[in-house]
Amino acid sequence: MKLIIFLFILSTSIGYINAQTAPANSPVARHGALKTQGNKILDEHNKITSLAGMSFFWSQWSGEYYNESCVNWLVSDWECGIVRAAMGVESDLGYLKFPSVEKQKVFTIVDAAIKNGIYVLIDWHEENAIYHQNDAIAFFKEMATKYGNYPNVIYEIYNEPLDSYNWSTQLKPYSQAVVNAIRKIDPDNLIIIGNRNWDQHPVECALDPVSGTNLSYTLHFYVGTHGQSLRDEASAALNLGIPLFVTEWGLWGSDAELDTWVSFMRNNHLSWCNWDINTKAEYSSALNPGASSTGGWSQSNLTSIGSKVRDYIIGWEPNPCTTPRSAYKTMTIPGLIEAENYDNGCPDSVYFDADATNQGGKYRNDGVDIETCTDTNAGYNVGYIADGEWLEYSLSTRKGGTYDIIARVASSDNVQSKSITIIIDGKKVASLPINQTGGWQTWQTFSIKNINI
Repeated sequence: MKLIIFLFILSTSIGYINAQTAPANSPVARHGALKTQGNKILDEHNKITSLAGMSFFWSQWSGEYYNESCVNWLVSDWECGIVRAAMGVESDLGYLKFPSVEKQKVFTIVDAAIKNGIYVLIDWHEENAIYHQNDAIAFFKEMATKYGNYPNVIYEIYNEPLDSYNWSTQLKPYSQAVVNAIRKIDPDNLIIIGNRNWDQHPVECALDPVSGTNLSYTLHFYVGTHGQSLRDEASAALNLGIPLFVTEWGLWGSDAELDTWVSFMRNNHLSWCNWDINTKAEYSSALNPGASSTGGWSQSNLTSIGSKVRDYIIGWEPNPCTTPRSAYKTMTIPGLIEAENYDNGCPDSVYFDADATNQGGKYRNDGVDIETCTDTNAGYNVGYIADGEWLEYSLSTRKGGTYDIIARVASSDNVQSKSITIIIDGKKVASLPINQTGGWQTWQTFSIKNINI
């Protein structure tokens, strides 16, 4: 619903404090801690959030790629919003035999992800985890203790359960035990739960879910092997009210349905990691033999699917601004402040909103829309604002004292009893009442006087 469009003449600093410092304009700086609501994953601003990135290969067999430089390249060149550390558990070289070695690989990826301000999946990568429940609990307790205060971290507690395992009697009890262990240490970071037949039966989870908060369920697919029937299963699970997270997908055969699957994820706001960063001679590998383990890949280093996936990732979530927050212009008051020049976006980064129902609507990837404005001396205005959304402005006063706040507003909806809340340095100081003006570009002035700054 379109509530108000407004232009601040003089404004204040409206703040949202993220407990974890992340690089300016990084995914974590934009979204903060993730949470579930119904069948969606939201960010700390209650915006539906969909991340895209890459999964590393089994750690025990492709450990050379588990390094900070590789993560840095995936962030800077591929624009990954998430990476996945697939820690191999079984086999002669896995975690059960060499826990310190494999954990260190996970630490390296998680630390690099935090440093870059992206999200990271800590993946217990095996098919028989129900027989290693105590090991999994000990591992995730350690991860939660070390990283539970970072909003970057997501726990993936069971990669791909076998088809022969029963959800209600085997997989759910395992999942509940691991979830409970994590929650005793980390009360809120997202936890992803696997399901039967390599994560292809999420409906069973929806009908008999694990207890807890901020829980999502896994969906895995391989283009060329899985088609409409699995998309129908996923749709049914979503319709039953559980969120899904595609922690792994790849190519295994024909790529005829590649765009269909990618569109399915986009239309359902599903986050995903592609399998995989590796040079192994198989369909899903993103890299050709000889590609450096530390990034710096040229186009010739990428396989056909690797090149396509990179393009999907780069176009998945438009970056609102490449300017660091420290470089934002501080606005001096008294003075004119354009509403669209808020700190969590850039006035020169405007994207067409493919989902908007208005004519020519624009938006930033933080969910706040802007559009061409007809008011005097205004290029754009902010619009389509929902209850609870906010804008932030960095201000410098020539001197302290009392100020008047004046807003230009246009609305054709009945918005009596609506208001803009004014917050300065985290403290609510006033509410600016807003009424109907008679049209989306019919502008009126609303003001509130004597605000102490």
